[in-house]
Amino acid sequence: MWRLFHILNACFRVVIEPLGRISPTLALLTLSLFTGIVMLLIFRTTSNQQAIKRTKDRIKAHLLEILLYNDNLGMVFRAQGSVLVHSLKYMGFAMVPMAAILVPVAIILTQSSHFFEHKPPAPHESVTLTVTLTQWVPEIAEKTSISVPVGLSLETPALRIPEKKQIVWRIGAREPGDFEVVVRTPARSYTKQLRVADSRRWLSYARVRPAFARALLHSGEPPLDRDAPIDSIEVNYTYARVRIGPIEAHWLVHFFIFSMVFAFIVKPVLKVEI
Repeated sequence: MWRLFHILNACFRVVIEPLGRISPTLALLTLSLFTGIVMLLIFRTTSNQQAIKRTKDRIKAHLLEILLYNDNLGMVFRAQGSVLVHSLKYMGFAMVPMAAILVPVAIILTQSSHFFEHKPPAPHESVTLTVTLTQWVPEIAEKTSISVPVGLSLETPALRIPEKKQIVWRIGAREPGDFEVVVRTPARSYTKQLRVADSRRWLSYARVRPAFARALLHSGEPPLDRDAPIDSIEVNYTYARVRIGPIEAHWLVHFFIFSMVFAFIVKPVLKVEI
């Protein structure tokens, strides 16, 4: 499973990162358009399009009935009841395709978050690296250390937090580039990617032990060993925001708005009833 998500991660990176280097806005709009099309195609494939069209037509007919016969209280109440019934039917027709849409959209979101969720430190900025142990064993915790390559600097000694089973270091970025920090335990050593750049880049936030949800979220690097004394190695990159026009917000806000906008624009072209 991890290998599959790793391949997906690489595919998304090949498409999104080059666009993002031109403009994060362009990358986000392209992703939103792609997602809107994917949602429409899945909805059309998994739904009863004819039944949805009939149900929508009946809802419109009963709404028109309310407008035309608003002086007849009995007919208005009957029409309102029919609108409610057909609205519930419409929701029932939409449940299966909406459930089918959740899986691919979740994959798109989790993979795209590697580019949009965080930003790397620029030269002369700092980040923290957190090692979370599976169990707090003082002998292991005291002997766990890190080393950084040229281009990075270790700014603080280890801060050990037994109640959280964590060890934290602050690392300074001296120059741009892709680096590997080495985490050493008494048993063996592990590496963690760290990127330094002046602009947004594809980032692997954490390297973790294998599990399905973690594979989906952190597929940018190979997993740690299942029997490793370390549960995760995280680089605490800064959270990023995206500006489109006058609005600066979390990338998911723009993503959901433009995905829906593009879906409604493309809907007539793909002939989808929603």
